[in-house]
Parts: sequence; C-alpha cells; structure tokens
Amino acid sequence: MRKDPTSRTLLFLVGVGLFAWAVYSIRWALPPFFIGFTFAALLDPLVDSFEKRRVPRGAAVFLVFLIFLALFSAMAFPLPLIFNQAVEFFGEAPQIFEDMRGHADAWLASHQEFLNRLGLPLNVEAALDQYREQISGLVQGAATGAMGWVQASLARMAWVIITPIITLYFLVDIDRIRTRLIYLIPDETREGVLEITRDIGKLLVQYVRGLILVCFGQGIVVWLALQLGFNLPYALLVGLVAGVLYAVPYIGFLLTLILGLVIAWSTGYGIGYMVGVGLTLAALNQIFDLLITPRVIGGQVGLHPVASLFALMVGGGLFGLPGMLLAVPVAASIRVVISRFYPRMFEPIPEQNKTEPSADVTPEPDQPTESESDSGSDPD
Repeated sequence: MRKDPTSRTLLFLVGVGLFAWAVYSIRWALPPFFIGFTFAALLDPLVDSFEKRRVPRGAAVFLVFLIFLALFSAMAFPLPLIFNQAVEFFGEAPQIFEDMRGHADAWLASHQEFLNRLGLPLNVEAALDQYREQISGLVQGAATGAMGWVQASLARMAWVIITPIITLYFLVDIDRIRTRLIYLIPDETREGVLEITRDIGKLLVQYVRGLILVCFGQGIVVWLALQLGFNLPYALLVGLVAGVLYAVPYIGFLLTLILGLVIAWSTGYGIGYMVGVGLTLAALNQIFDLLITPRVIGGQVGLHPVASLFALMVGGGLFGLPGMLLAVPVAASIRVVISRFYPRMFEPIPEQNKTEPSADVTPEPDQPTESESDSGSDPD
C-alpha cells in the first residue's frame, strides 16, 4: 500500500531530526572530518581540471594532494614562532597592565576636580573597589575562557596530522560519495533537491575558497605592515589574530585592534605611535572589506547586515568560534533554500510608476495642445 505524501513528509522530517541530534551528540569528533571534506571539495575542481587534460584520476589526486600538503606545511611552519610569541606576550601581560594602571592613575590625578564634579573614582584602586564584583567576574570569566582555549588548542594539535590524511581519503572518493548521497533523496524530490544543493555548493565553495585567500592575505599584510612600518613587538602574533579573526565580521577586527593597541602602548613610544598602529589596522581592514574581499570571493552572499549580526550571535551562542566562522555561509545557504520556495521575497521591488504626468506639467512649445488638435488644421 502506497503511503500518502503527508506520512512520507513526516517520516522524512523525523529522520532529519534524528540525524541532526546524532550529529550534535558527536560534534566533538566531527571538526577534522568536516575540515578534511571542505578541503577535498575545494581541491576537487583542480583534480577535475587535470582529468580534462587526460591525467588519470589517481595521478591527478596525487599531484593535487602534494600541492595541498606543501601549502599546509607552509602554513604550519611559523606555528612554533607564533606559539613562542604568544607565551612571551602572556608572560609580560601582567606587567603591561600594571604599567597601564600607573598611567591611568597619573591621568586621573591630573583631572581630580572634573572627576569630583561627576562623582567618579579618583584612581584605579578606588575604581576597582567600587566595581570589584563586576571586574572580578569579568576577569575570572576571561581567564577561564583563555585557559579553556589553550587546553583545547593543545588537544587539537593532532588535527595537524589527521586533517591531511582525511583530506586525501575524501579527495580520492569524493565523486563516489556524491553519487551515493544522491540516491538517498526520494525520486520525486531528487531534481529539486539537487538544484538547491548545487546552488548551495557553489556558494559555499566560492565563499570558503575566497575567505581562506583573503584571511591569509590579511594576516600577511598586517604582519608585514606592523613589522616593517612600526617594528612592533609580537607583530607576527597580531598578524595571525588578524588573519584568523578576519573571517568573523566586526568582532574580529575589534579584537585585533585591541591587541594591536595594547602591544603598541607597551612599547612606550607614546600616543602617536599607538594612533599610527590603530589607523594602519583600520585602513588595512577597510581596504580588504571594500576592495579585495568582494573581488576575491566574487560578490557578497546577499545577506542584510542585521541578518549577518543575528547569524553571528546564534552561531557563536551555539557553537562558539567555529559557529561564528560558519554563521554567514550557513545563513546564506538558508537564504538560497528560502529563495527556491519563495522567489518573490528576493526579487527587486519594482519602482513606483512614474509615467503618470503631474498636474503642473505644461505642453512642449512645439507640440499642439489638445484643443488645437481637436479644432483641426484645415480652416475650411
């Protein structure tokens, strides 16, 4: 007996829900596989281009994987130096903040009359006493988060070895995996689902490939600008943070700017030096946002800024930093799906009809008026 469409739809939705729950339950083990599959999807067009030149699939995969391995190793090469800079910076952080506190006390002491009128604390110690609970909670939360991030990063060092191996296996079998997944889709909905997945796949591949390039470029440019232009200590660390966090709109630049200004202040070169570092970071970020990123990625993903912020908040709240990194492309993919079912929601809004003449429009001098036309041209 053939099931009605409603029953099939309900079974399908239940199956999707169970699958999503299972994936969420083992999410801690998925990132290396997700990263490996993403790399394989990005590299597969290059393998296909070799095959079009009559290179066997196995040889094409081997060549492309060697290129990927070389690039992967090149990106991992500076990690020890970056790690040493991070350890050194965190070791000096207490002294840096103690110096900042001393300068803040000196500034507050020079503005006591103004602070008294506003009823504000006259030194940092008084401010700490007044807001001790709030500051203590913020510091404890930041310290706990930083320690958790360090421990998680050390635990994920094995990904450096696992990810290339997973990428190789996915790259060998990605065409077969794609074909097998197609047969999981019911016959009556297969064509529509394939059209949506093709659109989403193109969007994601273009977005991820372009984002990797611009993040890498942002990190390199920031590092070189701060190192060569300002001889800033820990410039490589700032470049890494700028490159990694560039994928997180708004928040990434803010955190990079704060780190750069704190390090610039610790050098003791004065306010002009800090302003120079801050303006350089802001200018480079704007150059990438307005000129480089749209060209490399190939256009915006079509999300309203409010929708992007909402996606970032939801992604960060559910999955932390990885969720924020993937929030925009996932939201854009949802937009693609909605546009398939409700295309008129994303069509351009037609302009108001401007063909109706206004009341105060007078006829052109060389054109006869309506009364003259009715009277006729023949006087007889």
